[in-house]
This record gives sequence, structure tokens and C-alpha cells, in this order.
Amino acid sequence: MEVNNVESQMHHWQVEDDKHFDYSPRALWLRAIVLGGLEGLVFSAVTMMGIGMLKEEDNKVKLITSFLGLASGAFNVAIAEFVSVYTQYDIMRFQLKRNIRMGKGDQKAGLIPSPIVIAVAASVAYFVGGTVPLLGGGFIRESKWRSFIATIVASSCMIVVGTIGAGVGNSPVARSCVRVLFGGWVMISIGWGKNYILRYIGV
Repeated sequence: MEVNNVESQMHHWQVEDDKHFDYSPRALWLRAIVLGGLEGLVFSAVTMMGIGMLKEEDNKVKLITSFLGLASGAFNVAIAEFVSVYTQYDIMRFQLKRNIRMGKGDQKAGLIPSPIVIAVAASVAYFVGGTVPLLGGGFIRESKWRSFIATIVASSCMIVVGTIGAGVGNSPVARSCVRVLFGGWVMISIGWGKNYILRYIGV
């Protein structure tokens, strides 16, 4: 009987720990993953829409060119994230030191982001996310079908990105998916509009 009571109490403590688990430190790198993944998906979808503007007829050349652009974008995202997050890192780190000197403790030590980790997370998410639409539409010769398939694949991946972000961060999944999907569609629409204008004026 006593053993059952102990097990029941331990289970109760475990449930309480799960309820009070702090997910906020995950937001730092989850934000980078969602941002990188979304940027990569949008880049590839827009690239598949505008790839018909290239004079080169060989699909392999177009695909290689697209992957080179994707790799370049991944490096750009990594550098941008590293520079911007390092600014946040410096501010939080020196504020933490001031708090310790003033005797306020180091309660926020676990919230200081790692610029390298976040930069790598964003870059990998960008490249992996962008690879899927390129492979989905890159080998299709018909321009309309290529754009359609790439957009459908990118939209499906956006839902996956939203689900991962919400699932790992323990936030509402539907809201996250709608937010990522809507934002991605807006970005794709802007990119499509730019390509349309360039094609219209003959650039």
C-alpha cells in the first residue's frame, strides 16, 4: 500500500513538472528554424515560377543554378542570423553580469542564445526546406505545371514547419500552421508579382 502511494506521488510530481516546464528557451532556435525553413521554401517556389525566364533550355542547368542560389541564400541567412543574434547575445550577457554584480542573481542565464547554434539552425532549415520544392518541380518542363507543383509542395512543407514549431514549443498547432502558410503565400505572391513585372517589361 505504501509503495502504491509513493508511486502515485511520483506520478503526480512528474505531471506537475510537465505542466510547469519552461519552453521559452526553445523559442530562440525554433524561431530560427521557422524563419529559415519559410525563407527557403519561398525562395524555391518563386525560383520555380521564374525559372522559365532563363534562356537555357536544359533543365539540369536550371536546377544546378537554382541549387547554387539556394546554397548562397543559406549562407546569407546564417551570416545574418549570426550577426543579429550576437547583438542580442552581447546585450543579454552584459546585462546578466550587471545583475550578478548587483546581487540580482542569474535567473536568465539559460535564456542567453548561442549565435552559432541559431545561425546553423536557420541555415540548415533554409537549405533543407528549399531543396524539397526544387526537387518537386525542377524536373518538370512545362512552366505552368512546374510552378503549380512547386507551390503545392512548398505549401505542404510550410504546414510541416508550422507543426514542428508548435509541437516542439508546445503552442497551438493550427494557429502556427495558418500563420506560416499565410505568410508564405504572401511572400510567394510578392515574388510572383516581381517576376511578372520583369517578364512584362522584357527584362
